[in-house]
Amino acid sequence: MNYDVPRRVFTCHVTGVIITDHAGNVALYGSEFGAPETGLAIASAPDTVLPEIDRARLTPTTIPATDHFTDIRLTVNVSGTTAGVNGYDLYLIDSSGQRIPAASGGAPLTFGGPLTLSFPLPSGVAPGAYTIAARLSDQAGKSSSFGFPNGTPIPGGPVTLTVA
Repeated sequence: MNYDVPRRVFTCHVTGVIITDHAGNVALYGSEFGAPETGLAIASAPDTVLPEIDRARLTPTTIPATDHFTDIRLTVNVSGTTAGVNGYDLYLIDSSGQRIPAASGGAPLTFGGPLTLSFPLPSGVAPGAYTIAARLSDQAGKSSSFGFPNGTPIPGGPVTLTVA
């Protein structure tokens, strides 16, 4: 049987196991099938390590203010997550520190390595220099933020976009 795994700390006792070999032979184990208990339990591990960014790259780094069709790509190298990154929020930060939402959504599940997030230039963005800020979320619903004013910088950053 298939069950959804809860998104909290839990212990689950396995009451039934079905094993099928390559020849198609089936073996049933556990009280769910009238057999002795399996003695197996699955315990969750707490999500104590939040997503980290080792480095980031933006392409292109300059875009015309009238171009709302070209994808701007922020590629971050993800590390340090126990629950895997699966969501993000991206912002442009103007010279006064104002946040301009750029993109938000689900991401391909990434435990480590490169993650590319694409977005078009948001409408109404005036010419100028903008810092990119990102929030990465993991499967446990925890998040880490990078590049926001007075927050954790993006390593090697700031990552900037010039709107011409």
